[in-house]
Amino acid sequence: MFASLSPAYANSADLQYTPDFGASISYAAVAGEALTLGADTSFQGNAGAHHKGAAIGSDEFNSALAVQSSINSLSSASIASELGGQILTPGVYSTDAALALTSLVTLDAQGASGAIFVIRTPAAMNTAAGAEVRLLNGAQAANVLWSIGGALTSGAGTTLQGHFYTGGAITTGAGTRTSGQLVAQAAITLGAGTTVTNDLAIPKPSLIWLNDLVSAASQGQEFRHELAVASSVSPTATETEATFVINAGLLPNGLQLDGDTGVITGVPTEAGVYTFDVSGNLDGHTGTSQTYVLTIRTAAVNTTPPITMSPTTPPAVASPSIPAANTPTAARPPAATTGASANTSGATAPTRVSAPNTSTTSNPSSAPKSAELASPSQQGSGSNPVGQSTNSYFADLTAVSIKLLQPNFFRGINAQEFASINPRAIAGLRAPQIRALAPNKFTRMTPRQFDYFSKAQIAVLSGRQLNALPLRTVDSISRVQLKALSKFAGSTLTPRSIAALNPKAVWSIPNSIYRKMTWSQQRAMKIAAGWIK
Repeated sequence: MFASLSPAYANSADLQYTPDFGASISYAAVAGEALTLGADTSFQGNAGAHHKGAAIGSDEFNSALAVQSSINSLSSASIASELGGQILTPGVYSTDAALALTSLVTLDAQGASGAIFVIRTPAAMNTAAGAEVRLLNGAQAANVLWSIGGALTSGAGTTLQGHFYTGGAITTGAGTRTSGQLVAQAAITLGAGTTVTNDLAIPKPSLIWLNDLVSAASQGQEFRHELAVASSVSPTATETEATFVINAGLLPNGLQLDGDTGVITGVPTEAGVYTFDVSGNLDGHTGTSQTYVLTIRTAAVNTTPPITMSPTTPPAVASPSIPAANTPTAARPPAATTGASANTSGATAPTRVSAPNTSTTSNPSSAPKSAELASPSQQGSGSNPVGQSTNSYFADLTAVSIKLLQPNFFRGINAQEFASINPRAIAGLRAPQIRALAPNKFTRMTPRQFDYFSKAQIAVLSGRQLNALPLRTVDSISRVQLKALSKFAGSTLTPRSIAALNPKAVWSIPNSIYRKMTWSQQRAMKIAAGWIK
């Protein structure tokens, strides 16, 4: 049956396919071997560059091959090898025979400007002189893809529309007009007066900033923040290949930006409010710079250490000579003995700590630190995954006590403190608490902590939170946990995170998520499974 007679096919799942053009999007012609230009050959459009010479191994060539591979995997309806005289509606069409275009073929989008047309053959394609591919009712060259296993040869004055990917050479006759791209694994030879216009509806890759806020830092404490950007081609997937540079303002003293990763790290030495602009570069395209305001707080820990020494100071002040000198107040000795110690403040501190552990709501961000300092004995009682004694408060949390903390408490902690939470306590986190955690709080989460996340908790996690996890923690995610991912979180996982998943667990990602993934994400799943390298 001719595909043109099967309009229902336009509703198939494959037509939701969005190609990831990657580095190839800005090229009008990419030749695996030589590129030969005839007299008066021209390239036009906002992406009218062409690759001169052999492109094999280049980013643009590999990106183009990836697109061709992805469209070859789509299910299709059969089509007659002679295209002339046919009117095709949106869909994926294929034939095992060589394609021929001797007259006019019409691609009718039926009013859907984003409609996709895919036409492929494992053989060659030839067009007669004056043959034409015509777009109708909103069809766009940007959304027309041709996969030709052999060579493409066009007659003089042919009009071509769309992306042409060939396994063989491309040879155009004089005066051939192409709106789209010509990509050949072999040589490309363009006849005299040939024009190639890559003025496609699909935008050039540019940067989209995924985070426009930087969490506050504390003077003297370790700080880490990752700048996250996406490509306009795949706006939900964090780009790991982008580079960054500060083009206005300065970072606080003690902090530095890694331009290759976009990670700001260090220990700020001075309190204050700092404003700086960052620009990013992706595939040679610089996006609009992003302005960040970073507040460095005067760290409470710098003023509280003397309090930790107070248990040794009061005994010297409250010496036995004081009660003796103040003989009229005979009722005070019993008050001292009720604390079971001469240091009454040291005796009552532990009883005051147990309540704040579960109900610190007035100033959540400072509660853990004050609790630690008020209870020296508690500092040594808990195990601390990070190895910082100041975080023992978090190590002593339980699945019961953690539930009583307000969501604002989790907005105030840092990644090191979150990583210090007792793994068993993680099981008690409520949905509002999880949502309150910024992605950068997950950068030190341990595999053992993540193991305690239930299916219900996993369903609350966002893709940005998951992408912030250390790779060793990503590798620990179980099959059961992957099955519980929300569609949005799963479809926004970066290829880097996906590739780090455990080989035995990666294919537990639901099909509903897999179908929403880009080609790069799906390829990362195959890398994780060990199918490809």
